[in-house]
Amino acid sequence: MEAQELKEIEQQAAEVAWGAGRLLLGRFQQPMTVEWKGKRAGRDPVTDVDRQVESYIAEELTKRFPSHAIVGEEGAGKGSAAAPCTWVVDALDGTTNFFNGLPAFACSIGLLEHGAPVAAVVFVPWPVAEGGMVLHASKGGGTWAGTERLTLQQDATLAGRLVVLPRGAFRLRGESRRAGVERRSVGSIAYELAATALGIYQYVLFASPRIWDVGAGALLVREAGGAVMTYQGGKAWTASDALAERKSDAKDAVPGALGQDELREWSRPVLAGSRSAVERVARDITPYRPLLPALARLLRGAAGTGRGAPETPKPTPRQGG
Repeated sequence: MEAQELKEIEQQAAEVAWGAGRLLLGRFQQPMTVEWKGKRAGRDPVTDVDRQVESYIAEELTKRFPSHAIVGEEGAGKGSAAAPCTWVVDALDGTTNFFNGLPAFACSIGLLEHGAPVAAVVFVPWPVAEGGMVLHASKGGGTWAGTERLTLQQDATLAGRLVVLPRGAFRLRGESRRAGVERRSVGSIAYELAATALGIYQYVLFASPRIWDVGAGALLVREAGGAVMTYQGGKAWTASDALAERKSDAKDAVPGALGQDELREWSRPVLAGSRSAVERVARDITPYRPLLPALARLLRGAAGTGRGAPETPKPTPRQGG
């Protein structure tokens, strides 16, 4: 899409984000219904507020952009056909914070064109007169907080800076490990990406985000002058405009379009922040492999070659019913 068209889409999406933000602020610290999507209470909550705000966003996006598809965390758009342009929506990222009364949550709305973020808006509560703010961006048009353009400083100094690092997934080496950074995770990926675009976090690393968590925030960081990389396995941290790629065997009616299943199943590590910090960390970080599992694999290998006691064969699981 052309820059002018993207800018108009960005402005309309910002209006939708403000509407969603007002709904969220109106329900904050008010009674709500909390349910659990997983098998264990305390994991993966969803509230009636999530569903209410997602319904509002889906209705507005469908009215304004009828040719676009929608992928909402709580199910909006599920079952619909693939389209070249798809909105990825997390109406309330940081649900646990929200229903506990902690004002660290976000509403994330991002537009993907063939898997690449091209327009983004994120509402976050903030100590300003309006009670919150909307960060917005479009490809090639910069990142904005209201009428203020955001530009990340390319200071390579890490000492004392805030970062988000997942525990147990990756291990830092070298200069990145020695830097005196402060880990601070607030429990909302979209909120933390917005804070990164504002220059609050030096860099953030997420081990297994979903597309609706990062689809908008990644563009906010990139258009503010930062860098975004995804991890493809091995040692390949890749900087690419596209977050998601179409599977070679996917059968869509629209050539090149990503379908609901592909986007809903998407999850891979994402590293974002100031360009200098991201490039350094990408060189210094490796997947964490605990010693005991590695030792167990070594012992199993030794047993298989006659060194040590052989393992007792396990019965083959039955297939089907």
